[in-house]
Amino acid sequence: MIDDERKLRSEMDRAAKVEALFRDPIFTESFDILLAHYQHQWAESNPADAAERERLYALTQALGAVRGHLQSVFETGRMAEIQITKLAEASLH
Repeated sequence: MIDDERKLRSEMDRAAKVEALFRDPIFTESFDILLAHYQHQWAESNPADAAERERLYALTQALGAVRGHLQSVFETGRMAEIQITKLAEASLH
């Protein structure tokens, strides 16, 4: 049970770090600026330039994947927090 609790607390710590990132205006601004930049470049690109459009699409997808991974780490930490609470309540009974 100690190892399980240690793992849960580690997940909570990771979630707190992600939360701090998402609260940092420079961090969130970076995502917003990059996404807008990639979308603008794509909209302004020549429709015949498939390679450039694919590159911009891939960059947009990668940016979303990074954000999605961070969101997953955050949610996993929140679930770990719930599990820790339940373990604490169970130990009281």
